[in-house]
Amino acid sequence: MRRALTILLLLAIAAAAVWTLLRWNTGQTATQDPWRAIPERAAVVITVPDAFVTWDRFTHTAQFWNALATLPGAAAANDLMAKVMARMENDDALRQALRGTPALIAVMRNGGDALGTLFAASPTTTDGAPLRAFGELLGLDATAMAALDKGDVVQLTPDSALPTLSFCIREGTWLMATAPAMMDEALLQWKKGSSLKDDPEFAAAAATLGAGSDAHVLLRPDRVMDLAQLRWLPSVFADRKAPEQWLAMDVRTRADALLLGGLLPGPPEGTGIKALHGQQPGPLDGARVLPRNVAHYRTWYVTDMARWLNDREARVDSAWVPDLLHWAAGTVGLAHSGDTSGTAWAYFVTMDTDEATRALRSLCPNGCDTAGYRGYRMEQLPRPNMHGHVLGAAFAGLDRPWWVVLGDAVVFGNTALAVQQALDAWLDGRSLAEDTRTATWWSRMEADAGSTWWCDVARARSWWSAGMRPEAHAAANGYPDLWNAIGGLTVHLSPGQRGSTHVTIGLQFAPLQEQHGPERWALSLGVPVDGLPQVVVNHTNGTREVLVQDDLFTLHLIGSTGKVLWSRPLEGPILGAVHQADRFRNGKLQLLFNTAEAVYLVDRNGKDVGGFPLRTESRSAAPLSVFDYEGNGDLRILVPTQSGVILNVGMDGQAVKGWEDPKLKAPAACAVHHLPIRNKDHLVVVDTLGHVRILDRKGADRERARLELGGSPVVLAVTPGTTIGSSMILWQGADGGLFRGTLEGRAEQVSGGSIGTWSEARVQGDGSVASVEVQGDTLRCRVDGKETWHRVLAGEARAGTLRSMLLGEERILGVATRAERLHLFGADGRPIADTPLEGAGGWVVEDLDRDGRLELITVQPNGQVKCLPFDP
Repeated sequence: MRRALTILLLLAIAAAAVWTLLRWNTGQTATQDPWRAIPERAAVVITVPDAFVTWDRFTHTAQFWNALATLPGAAAANDLMAKVMARMENDDALRQALRGTPALIAVMRNGGDALGTLFAASPTTTDGAPLRAFGELLGLDATAMAALDKGDVVQLTPDSALPTLSFCIREGTWLMATAPAMMDEALLQWKKGSSLKDDPEFAAAAATLGAGSDAHVLLRPDRVMDLAQLRWLPSVFADRKAPEQWLAMDVRTRADALLLGGLLPGPPEGTGIKALHGQQPGPLDGARVLPRNVAHYRTWYVTDMARWLNDREARVDSAWVPDLLHWAAGTVGLAHSGDTSGTAWAYFVTMDTDEATRALRSLCPNGCDTAGYRGYRMEQLPRPNMHGHVLGAAFAGLDRPWWVVLGDAVVFGNTALAVQQALDAWLDGRSLAEDTRTATWWSRMEADAGSTWWCDVARARSWWSAGMRPEAHAAANGYPDLWNAIGGLTVHLSPGQRGSTHVTIGLQFAPLQEQHGPERWALSLGVPVDGLPQVVVNHTNGTREVLVQDDLFTLHLIGSTGKVLWSRPLEGPILGAVHQADRFRNGKLQLLFNTAEAVYLVDRNGKDVGGFPLRTESRSAAPLSVFDYEGNGDLRILVPTQSGVILNVGMDGQAVKGWEDPKLKAPAACAVHHLPIRNKDHLVVVDTLGHVRILDRKGADRERARLELGGSPVVLAVTPGTTIGSSMILWQGADGGLFRGTLEGRAEQVSGGSIGTWSEARVQGDGSVASVEVQGDTLRCRVDGKETWHRVLAGEARAGTLRSMLLGEERILGVATRAERLHLFGADGRPIADTPLEGAGGWVVEDLDRDGRLELITVQPNGQVKCLPFDP
């Protein structure tokens, strides 16, 4: 059943990827349950609670999608979905019809030797706007639209890389099938008026599904095995029987993994499943003794060998069986190499290695064949196929194996060379346990189980493709990049209550060619980068994306999987931070920023929003600010210019009426700060001569500031007080010293400095000033001028990379050196584990795919962007 399980998972992945197609069929009157169209003979049914958001999140966060997109059909679907998304950005009716609409995907065998897929959904709107919009995107003419209105089935081919699809509407439910025969199955089911949900066994399985997952998969293993025989030869599944029960699983996508978990209801079917329920679950062992060329491994955790053999209906008719097996207690494993050499290993944990050695030697009354290797004694079993005789065809490949005791286990190999490879792995640290690709995945999927099956899909490609039908084998060989991107596939089975079986499945994204480092992804922009990356929100699915501007001023938006979503050239560097604003107050966020030349408002596709870019008579002198005084979405954009005038424009790009265009005595030295104090708005700005202005909403002077900062100040923070006079400014003077002062005129120097020193400073909760200064290769942290710690960086710091971030209640501080080493510290100066990082520069920490795990995104000066796991 090993290959059957492989197919089961790959089929589930493929079907999940086809979620994209699902968004075609969302549109008119929600008067029927789409389950009515799902054929009772379906092998797999995928339910997506919110088709649009799920698809968008999957394609933006799952690195699997980047690999799947190499398939022509997936790429074509992606292009079509991009058109739909662009249409939705400006079509509120279409967006409302799609949002929150659940959808179903059914996969089954139809037409004898074909695999069919059906998509079904009932949209939430009652008008024809979504249908007309999709009709335009799919190229449906008036004749086809009229046929749909009459209830006919129409054929469409939205892209040459996709099959001709059958499409129809039944009482408000949209149906689309990959073949006419599949549509016939759906329409026959519809006429019956019953639903797959009426099947008691299906309903019992569905009732075990949980909430909060990205999707659900329900499947019949016996029917999935039947589907697999469309691609694999029947001999692969000879003498293997799959359960004839529905298995329901919750699906959760992660950036580098796909995770499924669920329950196979009882009573247990088949000897393999029944045997699980007579044992206790345990850990996955064997990684320390198996060589790195092992690519698939099956284990059972056996606490009662006699019962396990009985439940498996094993052949125990020979007197030598107790000496061969009854000393084993714990993990029983069977491993194979990833090539077609047939090299195999068996692994048996024992509580007493001396007893195991005595029992195995007793099988050779005249003495066993022996050989020495690196100080260890290897011995050979006397009879052929002893393990296969008892444990079945899976162990037949051992034939007359050699064996050796390693640690608390006996390791068998089908040749003496195989045992020598296990010894080398044990002695030299060249085992699976030392292989980063495998060890990382095994650690992530670590859980006690009754039985575990693991396969490295990329490394075992020769093995799992060996039994494919010729046409399927040729097709699979056409996409090596896809298979090379898939790492570990793990299936855990464990006994549950009342005869049920827990099933946990994981699939790892781990490209073979990218195993040279720990990064989740890496890409090269091809142009040097000197600035910091910034993180923005994807308003569609809630994930985070990365903005990077290179030294040629091109702005790049990078998705959470490392894919460049768009790039657009600008005429200069962005001043300060990029803001996100909801111009149309509909939940869609745009990017708002300015360069010296213009103010930009850019949508999620990198396109300018109407009224922007805004080019002013005088160039910008400082970053823009955006304020929402009343919290009602009425945003105001304030832009300091080189002429000293402060502009105030609305989100339509037009000047705000009533604003007096205040003019400073010199260009602004910082962005405008908004201090709401005692129900009044105070706009505070400093010019390059060190003068401070306090304005009201109309640009008139509200208060007179008595504070003077001196020429060429670098404003680090503006902090509100209980009154406007007690509000504080932190700045760095022209001599590098750090100062603080209140707007009523009281000022003091916090710490000294010198030319070439630069600082990051903030006012802490107790009112003290925490500052960080870098001079040469030394980083110093001070509180109110008193040094609390310092660190030598072993390399001159790069000023543009210093930043601090608050992660929960913990603050981290980081700076990169010119030797491309990123140093990260806690607030107490404690170096963060596994730092400094080599080959790193400007940085930011964020949970990009919102899975609860942080990532460190860093940009090297050479333009390479890396995303690494981060656990401070």
